[in-house]
Amino acid sequence: MNPEKVLASGNEFYFYKEPGNDDQICLKLFGDIDFEVSSKSVMIKVPVAVWEAVRQIAAMKFDLVDKTDAQLLKIVEEEVARNLSHRERKKLEKSKNGDRNGNYFTVVRSLVYAASNETHERQIENGLDHYRRKRLFQLETLEKMKKFWIAGTNKAVK
Repeated sequence: MNPEKVLASGNEFYFYKEPGNDDQICLKLFGDIDFEVSSKSVMIKVPVAVWEAVRQIAAMKFDLVDKTDAQLLKIVEEEVARNLSHRERKKLEKSKNGDRNGNYFTVVRSLVYAASNETHERQIENGLDHYRRKRLFQLETLEKMKKFWIAGTNKAVK
């Protein structure tokens, strides 16, 4: 299993995100690549077909930029409640069938909310902190994008 999250790929390219590196995406080109490198820049001629495939992919969602803290709190409370009911179902399944599925869901969930043995309040606090950081990252990315000029628009990214 690759550690990267593949966004698109083909015989000529591989477009992906590395885990834990949300600020960048990577594009590998294969074959005879026309490029120039200097100490301060790199120019790569990207085949139009590759570019058209890659540009259709949103490497990042901006779904939290307009959310208030109250809206984030509601999202977190719903997810914590949903995860609690999921844990209860898993506990029942485990008692019936044994633990064949492992604890993958529990580990992933605890990275955001805290371990399931933590208090409900601690899970809410961790989840809210996670979503606030995610929202801040989205807002910072949009601010950086405002500095870019896009052909045909006579303006920067909105």
